[in-house]
Amino acid sequence: VMGERNITARFDREIRVASALESPYTVRLREWGVHGDSDRYLGLPWFAMDFLRGVALSDYLERHGAMTVDESVGVVVQILSSLDEAHERGIIHRDIKPHNIFLAAEPDEPCVVKVLDFGTARAASGAEDKSEIEALTATGMVAGTPQFMAPEQAEGQRDLTPAVDVYATACVWYQLLTGQPLYHGFTAYEVALKHVAEAIPPVPAAIAGT
Repeated sequence: VMGERNITARFDREIRVASALESPYTVRLREWGVHGDSDRYLGLPWFAMDFLRGVALSDYLERHGAMTVDESVGVVVQILSSLDEAHERGIIHRDIKPHNIFLAAEPDEPCVVKVLDFGTARAASGAEDKSEIEALTATGMVAGTPQFMAPEQAEGQRDLTPAVDVYATACVWYQLLTGQPLYHGFTAYEVALKHVAEAIPPVPAAIAGT
């Protein structure tokens, strides 16, 4: 029961964090609650967010491959705009990757980026509610995806800064330009280690010269 209460308490905190974000490039959470039990900590947590039409960036890359430089810049600028608001509020996403970026498209309207899944978000150093979020985050838990993980994140450092989101966005940008992730490996550990120990691969000359 205590474990279930901790999970629901973490859900409540993450939802409150995410629902405060208002950037047009961040998916909006509209309603949330707990269903199915008189004790709200033992019910089933739920939330409702904006209904989006379009495609995840990961699916777009799988279907179409790399973007042009201009297309990629448009996507990255919108990702950074979303993160700018979050960072101003002391929130670090910690899991920026193509799967968490949605290309929303309405008929006769330009495509708009929506950053998803602030569920792994954590307060930045100095944020007023940092201690509360840390108390609700499992000790030793490393959130993120190895292919987009900053070196300090891969090492399991606890006091992360917004720089990890900027690094992850740069990794996404590399994949947008090349169609390939920054590093390859047979295991998640091998990929994470390369972020720590290896030099960053250069962008192919044909792209760098555009």
